Amino acid sequence: MTPVRLSEWVSASADARAQGVAQCLATIASADLQIQAWVQIAPEPPTGAGALDGIPFGAKDIMETRALATEYGSSIYRGRTGADDAEIVSESRGSSRHSDSSSGQAKSD
Repeated sequence: MTPVRLSEWVSASADARAQGVAQCLATIASADLQIQAWVQIAPEPPTGAGALDGIPFGAKDIMETRALATEYGSSIYRGRTGADDAEIVSESRGSSRHSDSSSGQAKSD
């Protein structure tokens, strides 16, 4: 059974999570030609071993995403690629790649 609710994803096995990710990607592929909701689809392997490991998430293109399309929902930024991850993206990926320009510190993996 494919997890649907967050509680189902959290309690799912690694195999069930992988099957759930595959189902999510298949759903996106079949529906996105019509609805055009995704600017870029770039699945990444799980980055940790925590409770959220292997649970998919999407980031709206108004959030800075390192090396991914970050077009701010505007045609004037079409093709723009993010330089850093916004803090929420970094936290969701399970890493600290966000550059904190206010303190001059760069956090690394």
